[in-house]
Amino acid sequence: MTTQTTPIDPLIKTHQFEFDINSISVDDLKKLYKHFQIEEFGDVAAANTHEEFYNCYKDDETDGNKDAFLFIRLVALFKSKCVMVRDIKYTRESGEIVSSFDLFENKNYLFEFEALDYYDLNISDPGFHILLVIQDYAVEDAIPFLENYEFLKPIQ
Repeated sequence: MTTQTTPIDPLIKTHQFEFDINSISVDDLKKLYKHFQIEEFGDVAAANTHEEFYNCYKDDETDGNKDAFLFIRLVALFKSKCVMVRDIKYTRESGEIVSSFDLFENKNYLFEFEALDYYDLNISDPGFHILLVIQDYAVEDAIPFLENYEFLKPIQ
């Protein structure tokens, strides 16, 4: 039975996004943490393993790894083209056509993304929108740090 809410031609997902922060080398994590200005509490230069590295960003009250994980996962989503910022045009009630941009999800890829996960990263809170986080933290500028990593796996 087909109703108006049932798609006539269902979209078939071709790839699945799989993110494991530990698959990223410690050297590349150092670059990413520096890019996102995650506060250091230890000797990062001396860290050679993931565990040693992560411990450099923890103290009694703070664990910068939580924010870093969200940022790096967001970069991986952009790198994999799961999400992208695109130009849009819309018409205001007055009839004026306005250019803007918004975040779009790639419907061909299977992944979970919840913009509100990034809510706490937006210091200037009023009117939270994920684009503020993307712009304020130059998320797309960090894509080259993940050029050697693949986060998409074909769905068979």
